[in-house]
Amino acid sequence: MDNLITLHNGVDEGVSVIQSTDISHHSFAFDQNMNPCIVYNKAGTTYCYWYDPVKGEQTTMEFDVYMESPQVSLDDHRHQLGSSDIILSYTREDKLCYRQQRDRYQIEYILGDARNQKLTQIGMSKNNRFQFRLVFDWRNE
Repeated sequence: MDNLITLHNGVDEGVSVIQSTDISHHSFAFDQNMNPCIVYNKAGTTYCYWYDPVKGEQTTMEFDVYMESPQVSLDDHRHQLGSSDIILSYTREDKLCYRQQRDRYQIEYILGDARNQKLTQIGMSKNNRFQFRLVFDWRNE
């Protein structure tokens, strides 16, 4: 049976945006214009389905196999259209890393050490700070 990632508006049937047999992980967010951003692992490779304003359409970007536990989130949900980004965060080779929408996800930024940790959640906290939730991953010890 195929794995489907389908978007629904609550009224209509919905639109399948990703269909594959090997999706093992996914995370999604919406930008300030309600364009979906979906990051997912398929057969060990990470992909990001997002709205590219340069192309003016949704596009899928392929990353290498070293991205682990990728997560996406809008960094600031307040009404600041010009300064908010969808953040794509992940671990790579024991480092916590991220890429941002304004760079078209082309530039990797390293935040720090993430040895034996798995990224499980990212997002804006109650005190308006963007945070990363890492948990100990005993399988890599």
